[in-house]
Amino acid sequence: MAVAWIEADVKWLSFYVYRIVLLLSFLMYVILASFSESRRREGKGWKRVLLWLAYQLTEWCPAYVISNLYLETSPCEKMIVAFWVPFLLLHNARPDNISAFISEDSELWLRAGVFVFLQSVGSAFIVCRYILLESTAGLLRQASFIMLLLGLYKYAESAVALRQCNLSRIRRSFRKLQPNANSFRDDYGGGKNLEGLKDEEALLVAHSLFDICKGAFSDYSVEYMDRDAVRSMFSGQWESMCKVVEMELSLMYDILYTKAVVAHTWHGYAIRLASPFLTATALLLFFLQCKECMKLEPIDKAVSYILLVTTLLHDVRSLLRALASGWTHSYFKHMSHNWFKHQFWCLERWAKLRRFVVSLRLSRLSLWLWTCACPREPKSYRRWAGTFGQCNMFDQCTVGNRRNLYSIPGLTTESKGQLNSRGYEWEDHSRGLEIPDNVKKLVFINMCKHLFPGPELPHEQFVRVNVPPCQCHRPDRQAVAEYSPRSYEQQTHHLRYCQAPPEHYDEKAADIKHADQSDEDRRFHLELQEVILIWHIATDVFLARRPSIGGGKSEELVKAMEQMSDYMMFLVAKRPQMLPGRTLGGLHEKTRRAVELIWKVAIPTSHATKEKEMVAKWMLNNMDGLNDPNSPIWGGTQKMDKDNLNDPGLNMTTVWRGAQLGQMLLNPPSRGGESKGTMELLAYWIPDLQKPHGDMLEFVLDAWVRLLMFASMRCSRDSHAKQLSCGGELATLVWIIMEHTKNSDVKKHLKSLLR
Repeated sequence: MAVAWIEADVKWLSFYVYRIVLLLSFLMYVILASFSESRRREGKGWKRVLLWLAYQLTEWCPAYVISNLYLETSPCEKMIVAFWVPFLLLHNARPDNISAFISEDSELWLRAGVFVFLQSVGSAFIVCRYILLESTAGLLRQASFIMLLLGLYKYAESAVALRQCNLSRIRRSFRKLQPNANSFRDDYGGGKNLEGLKDEEALLVAHSLFDICKGAFSDYSVEYMDRDAVRSMFSGQWESMCKVVEMELSLMYDILYTKAVVAHTWHGYAIRLASPFLTATALLLFFLQCKECMKLEPIDKAVSYILLVTTLLHDVRSLLRALASGWTHSYFKHMSHNWFKHQFWCLERWAKLRRFVVSLRLSRLSLWLWTCACPREPKSYRRWAGTFGQCNMFDQCTVGNRRNLYSIPGLTTESKGQLNSRGYEWEDHSRGLEIPDNVKKLVFINMCKHLFPGPELPHEQFVRVNVPPCQCHRPDRQAVAEYSPRSYEQQTHHLRYCQAPPEHYDEKAADIKHADQSDEDRRFHLELQEVILIWHIATDVFLARRPSIGGGKSEELVKAMEQMSDYMMFLVAKRPQMLPGRTLGGLHEKTRRAVELIWKVAIPTSHATKEKEMVAKWMLNNMDGLNDPNSPIWGGTQKMDKDNLNDPGLNMTTVWRGAQLGQMLLNPPSRGGESKGTMELLAYWIPDLQKPHGDMLEFVLDAWVRLLMFASMRCSRDSHAKQLSCGGELATLVWIIMEHTKNSDVKKHLKSLLR
């Protein structure tokens, strides 16, 4: 009995295996076509895992069918399976909205090209052998030939798209193009104020300025004779500036991770215009063949009709999206004048077509299906989601361990209309929290103050954002007045081996580190990640112990400080590739352990009601113990840090420096105070640290914005490009804004952002 069941199961599986594989490939193709746009807005979770699985299975299915078609099957079954092979090629070619899943896929374009060639030859051989040569159904031969041509072309097109989306190849092709300065005047002439820019208008402006963003990613400087479009973009408020730059980053995503580079060419438009008609012809021929005399199983007919009809619908969808895309507008704008351009573009027929396609909400439907909820307000799918990760070390150490069971995003509470995320475990915040508009406004206005200082402020303070720090030079020496486009290593190579002490060298400042620390630590500057850790601790100590002062402006500044501090810590903990310099993941973990130990020690000795206030108060009251290797707290750190007993001070040194700076922010010391050594270590990164400040909240926020600008500019282009397919990053947005403002002529027109 068991043997009979096994034989029946094997027989059933041998008959249905090709149908199952084909329908699985079709399902994966639908998932990619409908939900690939979510990569613009999300970078983790089960959705991304499902997309990765669909991406892999669409490549596996045709290889399985082609390699196993020679098994024992009836001639009729081989014929219908051979008819399905071109559809497997179409599925493997994937939809227009996805080419590379990650940036590394484009590096393997040559291997993908070999697979495309081999599978194309195998598919053509199967169709020719079992249909074109052996089949007696003439209409089926014609339908198979049509679908085979479509499948082979789109499969080869996918390999070409993968080859073209490589950053190095983009740079080589970018050099050959001469930017058309007059194109800036076509849509948005000089001086036109774009305040209150709509998404559609911002997209067209982004196309005009896209060469700047593209040049930044490909490491190629772009200089235009006419800056009217740039001045127009920045002549409005900060919202318009951010909106245009977000659109430019979305266009860069199209080039790197979709088929835009091949779809929006004359041959790309030609095949997309022809595909619906060719597929409809194949559908009609198959219908007539089945009506005449072709004998097929009902399931085979159903599968064939599903493939033909869904392919036709997808071809129509792809055609509408391609013709109504902003890329088509840019294509026609750069086309030489002819009759077709006059009829379709100059007479605004393209604009009418785009309004019709936008009204269908094809992209919005995909996003709605993906999130299972309608968005609260209409927003272009091209816009950045406006979220960033948050990580607070004090919350992680004092609250996270007690709330693991409930630390899920759905249980976050709302306070004054905004998500109150501080107090929950930081790992959950990597999903991203939406940036409030008032926080975004404060950050970008502060950024503009750095880029375009007023006449009352010395210019050399701000140009240091573009200069890599080196402790071999005194922090207060004159900075280089011009930005050098050379890499970080090239600029600091001649300084790293400077053995002579600089002028006005202060020997007391060199004694702030413990004697067992290496000479390298005394000679060279701190890494950016260490600076962020120190300033993060100082910010939390300052906010926890400062006198509470009411007022709308103060609350906005505090909120902006908290979110910027937690975002930079999130980069250290979860996105170290987005920060320049060495990766110091071990330092973050050891510092976190030190804060956890302080929290355990502070619990029985403090009467504070808030956990963060308790830790901050203990740090300020026991600052000498943090710097004393013989203190009990250092001994406890050595026991916890079993992996590095030879360097016991690494943990507490960072905490001690942060506590020192927190004390300085609460009670600004004299120039010869105890925290002078720590202040001098950070003075290059934060130039005004040793000066008196009227509003300490504004100063702390200014320091965080400065660190964000430096990190975004010094981050590698590859890291920025990789993050585009993972929901985007605030640092990338800041970097592209800074790329737009390098030209001195542009700077004169951006001061209106400060209003």
